Order: sequence, then structure tokens, then C-alpha cells
Amino acid sequence: MPRLDRLPQLNRNNLLMLPVQVNDTAPFTPLTRPLSTCRLAIVTTAGGRTTFGLSGVPATRFRGVVRFLQAFGAGEDTEMEERPAQLPLPSFVRYCADDWKALYFEGRLAMKPGVTGDDVTRWFWAETAAGQLLRRVRDRLEASEDPRWKAAAFGVAR
Repeated sequence: MPRLDRLPQLNRNNLLMLPVQVNDTAPFTPLTRPLSTCRLAIVTTAGGRTTFGLSGVPATRFRGVVRFLQAFGAGEDTEMEERPAQLPLPSFVRYCADDWKALYFEGRLAMKPGVTGDDVTRWFWAETAAGQLLRRVRDRLEASEDPRWKAAAFGVAR
């Protein structure tokens, strides 16, 4: 996975402008500084270490992952070319969800270094559109009779 600080500015800008669901009834917490500076901080302040990358989809293609999860959560039959053929769909969905959560969690920790893990978890699930979407993804996985789908649901939103 390329480091964000090594990407050309245009690619970095595209990556940092991930779409989010607009929901007027969702609680909202304004950012204290641009999220783009926080995503760069993930790479630079953690010595290059991150929990992002489980899905195998490079950060430059992550906008597609968000669209994939949106379509999946809406009940559509969807696919991503980055999913390895041998990897079952529910596992790939879970890995994508884990990567998306990693971006949010690490970004929040970079923005607010003094917060606890519980604070970040509470913020993510209660105040973000991503948390709402991942609940819908979980619900779709949980509705299946397939035990592999149910197991993936547990990993998406515990």
C-alpha cells in the first residue's frame, strides 16, 4: 500500500474526498480541523504503522470500497474487481468494513489524541454516517441463513 505522503497531490486529494451519506436526522459532530490533515497524520505520526489494509484494496481505490458497502447495505448484488476469487464475499465485506473503521478510528485518534478507545467507538457508532451504513451491512449479513454470513455480520458491527 502506498504511503499517502508519497502520492501525487491529485491522487491524495481524490482519496481524501470520500463520499459520505447525507442524513439530516443523524447526530453530527463538526470536525475541529480538516480530516485530510488527519489521514496524513495517520501515516506520519504512527511511524507508518496502521491497521488499514486487511481488505487488500489500496487506499487510492477506497472510494470504490465505500460505494461497494453502500450498495451491499442497500441489498444490491454488488462486486468489486479487487476481491480475490478465493475470498468469500462475506469475508471481503467484513475486511472492507474493518478497513473503513480503521480510517475513521485512526483519523479520530489523530484529531483528538487524548480520547480513549471507548470514546472513539462511541463516536463512530453514534455520530457518523459510516457507523449507520455498517449497521445496515451487518443487518443484511445477519439476515442470511448461511453461518459464514452471520459470522461476518458479528465482525462488521459488534
